[in-house]
Amino acid sequence: MFCSRCGSELITDAKFCHLCGSTNGTNEGNPTLSVIEAAQSAKKRPSSVLTFDDHRERKGQERRSRFGGKKPKKEKNEKVNEVTIQIGLIRLKDGELKVIRESTLPLKVTETIGAPELLQKGREKMVKFNKDLASGGGVTLLYPDRMEVKNLPGSTEAFTLNRYREELGKPYARITSYICKTLAILDSMFLKTYNSDDSDTELPSYEEV
Repeated sequence: MFCSRCGSELITDAKFCHLCGSTNGTNEGNPTLSVIEAAQSAKKRPSSVLTFDDHRERKGQERRSRFGGKKPKKEKNEKVNEVTIQIGLIRLKDGELKVIRESTLPLKVTETIGAPELLQKGREKMVKFNKDLASGGGVTLLYPDRMEVKNLPGSTEAFTLNRYREELGKPYARITSYICKTLAILDSMFLKTYNSDDSDTELPSYEEV
């Protein structure tokens, strides 16, 4: 006789299979059928043996369900140092661009600030104490030598405050930039050209009759 569950041959006429412990009876007529049925039954039952990958995946799911996973760390923003410089005012006076005395004001900016941002912050600070700068055209940021601040002096490198300080060799507190009306700069250039043309023209001499 054969076990109807696992298909193994029974040693004795027992009420259960000595191999699988089945008590469902035996199959004397067709042992092959019993083997096939046992194989199909084994396929339906999930295997209790886990591979290493399955075990690791299951443990990972258990940990995630308990702790909810780790939150990604936020990147720390790099600290940007703020420094204080001086911002002054230049006006057209007697046909020349001249620094206005006692017009300088402290201006707090980042040490990596560029020319456009410095012009904007400097204008905002100056307008608070010089209302005429709020109207009448734009303004320009100037070096102490009246050259426009775009690149570093004598260079094609774009202006940044920290690089300007390195080239100048002064502490930030002793650096002064100037705000001037763009129209005043144009008038100054026109007057220089006009006066230069006049000096090159020789006036005719007249003899008294």
